[in-house]
This record gives sequence, C-alpha cells and structure tokens, in this order.
Amino acid sequence: MDEPLKPSPFQFAIVPPENSNDIPYPIVFVSEEGKVYELEEGDRRYMEEPFHPGDGARPYMKSRYDEKNGWGNLRGFLRRSDLPKGIEVAPAPTHD
Repeated sequence: MDEPLKPSPFQFAIVPPENSNDIPYPIVFVSEEGKVYELEEGDRRYMEEPFHPGDGARPYMKSRYDEKNGWGNLRGFLRRSDLPKGIEVAPAPTHD
C-alpha cells in the first residue's frame, strides 16, 4: 500500500493534525450575509490539507469577521477565536 505524501517544509495546513479533532473545531464559515456555520466534513478536510503559501487554491482566511472578500461580501473562513462575542454559530448546512 502506498504511503500518503508528506507535505514539504514549505507547506502548511490551516488546521494542523494536532488540532483536527478539537471540539469545537477551530474554524467556522461566514456566509455572504454574515451568518456563521460550523464546517461540513469536506471543508474540514480542506482546512487540514497542506498548501504552499503562494498556492491560489489555498483556503481564503478572513482576518476578522467583518472583513469583505474581493467580491465585496462577507463570505469566507474565519478562526473561531476571531469571531466576535455574541455571534451564534449554526450547525453545518446539510445537503440532501
């Protein structure tokens, strides 16, 4: 069986392996309208994947809740520790 490739020393994951099972998970998602959600499984894997800092496919991480992205909306991933107090976090959306 092939072993998984190890990331190069120049790659990093937003959520390192030692934090991948943290409860609550350290990253949340902010919708275009500003509603905050827990991450679904696919997004969690994306946060745990190692990326090179210059990789255009790496996750967009907001530095603060009210930061707008290049399209002028609030959509993006945010560290739970940067979430303002009092903002509720909804369960991850379900896709039927």
